[in-house]
Amino acid sequence: MWWRTKFNLEEVKRDLNANTLHVRQMAMQKLMQKVKEDRAIHPEALQIFRTMLDVEQDPWTIVQAATGIAGIAGPVEGRNAWLQLLHHPLAQIVAHATYSTTDPAYYSALMDLLKQRPESSIHRGVLYGIGWMKVPESFPMLIEHLALPEFREDAIRALEVFGDIRAIPYLEPFQNDDTELAQRDERGAVLRVGDIAGAAIRQIRVSHLRTTSKAQ
Repeated sequence: MWWRTKFNLEEVKRDLNANTLHVRQMAMQKLMQKVKEDRAIHPEALQIFRTMLDVEQDPWTIVQAATGIAGIAGPVEGRNAWLQLLHHPLAQIVAHATYSTTDPAYYSALMDLLKQRPESSIHRGVLYGIGWMKVPESFPMLIEHLALPEFREDAIRALEVFGDIRAIPYLEPFQNDDTELAQRDERGAVLRVGDIAGAAIRQIRVSHLRTTSKAQ
């Protein structure tokens, strides 16, 4: 197993320049693990992460690079790295970054993407990220996307994690929706819109009861 082998920085650098995606991903995984274990490697690792942020085109690998920059260089450069990803010309990179951006500090940046980028994959990622941010002003936007079949599944899931009791009347009409989804449940059965709408309603009610109990 790679994590049991001796770490070789020069080998990692070489592999990060490989044409084979799997090789680059494995090298990044090795580097990220080493960064956690050894602070002495941070200066060189930071330079590698900065380079990867500018040249890498694989979504997972470049998001790891931005994560590494934030962990070593701190919040200012880390924020700049994330904003660079959110403004990346490649839709797949922007979309992957939005799924990893759940800090409310990036709320405005994600909302801007809905106006600036038409790609469906980006809109789905924005819904996911904003749902976790739980910014009250985003509620109308989530409801608007619920009315769009293309984004209905994503809006339902976003509203579930958002946890606002006001979402229930908007979700209830979809409980009997038999539209099949690509995802399957833990038993391998096909999921339908009605399944996730019902689950979202139940979870929102549970979350509301917990919040109410804590407030009393």
